[in-house]
Amino acid sequence: MSMQSTSRRWLVATVSIIAVVLGLVFVLHVVNKLSVRVTNVNGQEGPVTVNTPAPASINIPIYVVGPTTLVQKLINAGINQSLIKPATINQLPNLPNNSIIVIDWSVLGPSIVINGSSSKSEVNLASPVIGLLGTLFKHGDLIILYGSRSELVTMEFVLTYSWAREFNITIAFGSEKYYPVPAFIMPISSNMTAIMAFVKPGHGRYLIIRPIYVDNITMAVVTWHELGSGLAILPQSYSGDDVSLENTNPCWAYYEYGVPSGFIFIWGGSLVTGNNPTWGIPAYTDSLGDEFYYDSCLLIYDQVSTAYSPARIASIAYGMVAYSLSQSGYVWAYVYQEIAGYDLYSSYTEFAYGLNPYVPIDYPVNSFYANSGTNIIQPTPTSPSFTISLPPSVSITYPNVCVGVDNTYGTTPYPGNYAYNFTWIFTPGTGCVGSDTPATYIYGFSTGLPGYPAFVSIPGYSTPSSSAQISFFLPFYAEVSLKPETITPWPPIPLCIWADAYWLVTLTATSTNSVSLSNASFNVPGSSGQYISGTSSNTCGS
Repeated sequence: MSMQSTSRRWLVATVSIIAVVLGLVFVLHVVNKLSVRVTNVNGQEGPVTVNTPAPASINIPIYVVGPTTLVQKLINAGINQSLIKPATINQLPNLPNNSIIVIDWSVLGPSIVINGSSSKSEVNLASPVIGLLGTLFKHGDLIILYGSRSELVTMEFVLTYSWAREFNITIAFGSEKYYPVPAFIMPISSNMTAIMAFVKPGHGRYLIIRPIYVDNITMAVVTWHELGSGLAILPQSYSGDDVSLENTNPCWAYYEYGVPSGFIFIWGGSLVTGNNPTWGIPAYTDSLGDEFYYDSCLLIYDQVSTAYSPARIASIAYGMVAYSLSQSGYVWAYVYQEIAGYDLYSSYTEFAYGLNPYVPIDYPVNSFYANSGTNIIQPTPTSPSFTISLPPSVSITYPNVCVGVDNTYGTTPYPGNYAYNFTWIFTPGTGCVGSDTPATYIYGFSTGLPGYPAFVSIPGYSTPSSSAQISFFLPFYAEVSLKPETITPWPPIPLCIWADAYWLVTLTATSTNSVSLSNASFNVPGSSGQYISGTSSNTCGS
């Protein structure tokens, strides 16, 4: 920190002490409204006010299928009762396009789950429920399924399978075709929760899906509306001039401008917060208004290549980590480092040894995520800025940051299939020492490069099979590390915040009529009311 900055904080602390001793109310800090300079989606520079609240109200009807207890939960979440419209299953296909639909799983479950229990479910993929949900996706609806935590894996599978079948989203393996069925497993603590899902207007190959707390349903609706709802205001694909962005979530940029031909886009899903919908998942907010974000999305090619041994599917995993330091928080602490990454080695060891307790035993992982070397990532170690590419036409620059990359382990028995635990370390500010300026510090990264993608390695299948179920597990993690200011060594906020999440993606043969699922896959520890795994009063690693 600079001498001028330290002097300012010493004055603030002195005034604070006097205020406490005298029992008077002083104005401790008077500053002009601070802003950071970023480049907007049109490539124009403009100010972004730090921590400006987003509108929390909505004025759109919400159709609810379920008991009165679900209606009451929505009212408790801040939704105006006059907007809640009870409906029946039979009415859903005839509702207006671009509707918001909330369904209690107790209504759908008995029609699709065979011999379900608290630990295991067998799903009837020929059930009319699949066609119903597919119709809602086609109508551009926001679909929210509500149920118990033990039912989440089944709800998410049913939603994504319905999406893939409705839009005929398949991955070809020789003469066989498979529906991709992704699940983004996040830290979540509530026993009763929900799954939200929708597709990009007019483009079924773009899926947004993620678990949410019921209290965040209003934010889910605002997000869906901000990202276009069914209005088709966003380009289905972008074929114009190259686009240069700054300080932007790469997952949002892909949603906005389009992915390369042949790829399927699956997004763990942003929630609108602040005045910018591109910062990712608002995972944690402290008592001073500082916010921690992360995000993850996958590009998966629609063909299995047998030109390699083992066979593989091209893919790129993009991610984002961010922290918004408020005008109240920067008096106490500064942003030291943001750390995030993809653990390909755990993807491999789960395939090889079944070591991860969060992967359900009835959902065998028989593939793993890999790449072809330590440099097939972006960014690589650099300073004082970096740029990542999003083919076919977008680049994003992140200024004033030093980047370090750790990669551990990496070897597998399969030549050219490397499984590194890639960890990006972003240190903001001049001189690689952190930053105390109130702003949102956002950084993107990817495993795999344009033209040199990562891939899903499939050792178990050298030839296609109509009965095959191919699945892989890809851990994602993010954390922020703060350090206290010298004159305020005991800040009232956590100095370390972290989240462990993962993708569990299954390719289910189009001819398959049922699948057995274990509900263990949502046993990811969460912190109450937040999308994080934990916090600490100490700087990360100390």
